[in-house]
Amino acid sequence: MVETGSSSSSSKRFKYMQCYNELQKLIASLPAPVTEQKKQKALCDVVARAFKDTFNFVGFYDLRPKVDPRKVFIGEFVSELVFPCGEIDIGKGQCGQCVAEERVMIAHDVKTLANYIACDADTQSEIVLPCFVTLDDEEEDFSGDAGGTGGASKLKARELRTILDIDSTIVGNFDEEDQRGLEKIISIIYN
Repeated sequence: MVETGSSSSSSKRFKYMQCYNELQKLIASLPAPVTEQKKQKALCDVVARAFKDTFNFVGFYDLRPKVDPRKVFIGEFVSELVFPCGEIDIGKGQCGQCVAEERVMIAHDVKTLANYIACDADTQSEIVLPCFVTLDDEEEDFSGDAGGTGGASKLKARELRTILDIDSTIVGNFDEEDQRGLEKIISIIYN
């Protein structure tokens, strides 16, 4: 049976909702200390299992500015077939471009991209999402305060910490539904 666009979207939405609930429970059950790496691994496991028929790689590339501020480095990942790049230059490939621009990258067909970094021949599409952390420093924001008569609010600064990279064996597999679902799941670990 071939799924139509709306039923496919509903199916994705349902799977992402299940992943969100499962990840929350899994992280709550992890033995202390619950490190960022343990949370990343749990997210990779949950998402890879839910989408095992179409995702061939689910993993994080972490920023490590003390090691090299010009690169991202492989973190936790799940893949039986894809051997990921150990490091990627910022600005190169979809992962490096996601870091440079701090925005979601959706590649409909990776074979058409001039800047694509191929880790295997089976990957056909990709989504890369930035993951941010809120910094402790806050600053006053008076921009919405006409005339300065009160109403200062706090702006929370955020910093890019890592990116979530997911590859698929299907051309055009990723869309805004995936972005929304994955951003919600990411929010369990990063804000």
